[in-house]
Amino acid sequence: MAAIVINTVPALNGDSGKDAGNDTSDPGRPSVSAPAGGSSGGVAASSGGPAPTGLWLSKATVAEVDDLVMSQKVLARRSGNTVSFLDPATGKDKGSMSVVAPAGVPTPAVQRVTLVDTADDTIVVFFYRSTYQQDGLNAARGEHRVQARLRSTGQQTLDTALTLGGELWEKSSWSIAPVAATDPGGYLVLNYLPSGGAEPNLFHVVGLLPGLRSWTVSEDCCPRSIAALAANGGVLLASWVGADDELRGYDLATGRQLWRRGYRDDSILNIHPDCARAHKGTFIVRDSKTPMILDARTGAVVRNTNGGNCLMFDSAGSTGVQTKGAVVGYDLDTGEALWTIASDRVRSLDLKVVGVYRGRVYVTTQTDRLVLDARTGTEVGRGWTVAPKAGYGSWVVGFDHPKRRDSVYPGTG
Repeated sequence: MAAIVINTVPALNGDSGKDAGNDTSDPGRPSVSAPAGGSSGGVAASSGGPAPTGLWLSKATVAEVDDLVMSQKVLARRSGNTVSFLDPATGKDKGSMSVVAPAGVPTPAVQRVTLVDTADDTIVVFFYRSTYQQDGLNAARGEHRVQARLRSTGQQTLDTALTLGGELWEKSSWSIAPVAATDPGGYLVLNYLPSGGAEPNLFHVVGLLPGLRSWTVSEDCCPRSIAALAANGGVLLASWVGADDELRGYDLATGRQLWRRGYRDDSILNIHPDCARAHKGTFIVRDSKTPMILDARTGAVVRNTNGGNCLMFDSAGSTGVQTKGAVVGYDLDTGEALWTIASDRVRSLDLKVVGVYRGRVYVTTQTDRLVLDARTGTEVGRGWTVAPKAGYGSWVVGFDHPKRRDSVYPGTG
């Protein structure tokens, strides 16, 4: 597999990468009345002016773009085995990379691409699946990794190939992400299915830079019994389910276990937490039995919170919103519920949360598109065209309602 390489194409001078005609404003849109009863709070007079012009992901159609990858420093789009890069602040072309094979060797199909921002660069990690002939048929041999570093002055290949010996988890009802976390120190955390038909009881921490240690945790217990969940400040949070359900904290650099914390006494469920997220110096863990906020370094319980559904988090603030059943706003620092829209009211309005960003909650109803204050739940605007969903340094991902797709916008929203 050492013959598999990354080909790089330098940036084209003067290419802005902008999709002309992607102005999402609609000055002719008629005003819309609030639904009967409204949401909790007052009614704003306007939506705050026209929406910004979007920096779209590709000049190709949406169907031709297999994957969009985002980091604080780079916007990348994958189509087949080629990944092209844009400067998120300007939209200018930053070149492309392709996984290729020499003549006579089949080029493996890229399964996914992950970006890991470090202090100096962005590491681009390609995952591809190689095959070999067995009884005249193609048989999967496992997933491999090709790693390259994207610099401001060009690209430099670091590794030609590395076999990790398994296949990434697929996103499923287990709610376990294949790529659990990235860390600016140069680490990538992966939930893997072991090769050879074994049960999926391991996760890998891969050190991507020279001198960093890679390590693996595995168990010979039960199907899907362990999973990595999130990383925060050099600490990895993992979950164990089985006879004793618990959370464990690991030193990301060494693999040393730092702490363990039981989090559920009903092991018959045998499932991992609904979701977990790093927030400041804590992990926010959402689970139907014992949701909590944990100190990342010690595992100490900062607060037991209420409710078990996962939250939609404000990437630029300290609020999360429960979107299933009742819509509830939470203070992520304290775990306190700030406001609630009852489930029957949610159903009658057909209310759906689209995005939470910079203290605002963007929702749709049967008749309108409303903006709520994330701290109070009161209505502060309506008729939005683009709902910001997440910020990445100098650009914002937003849902373009008229086009029914996510777009990328310059600025911080």
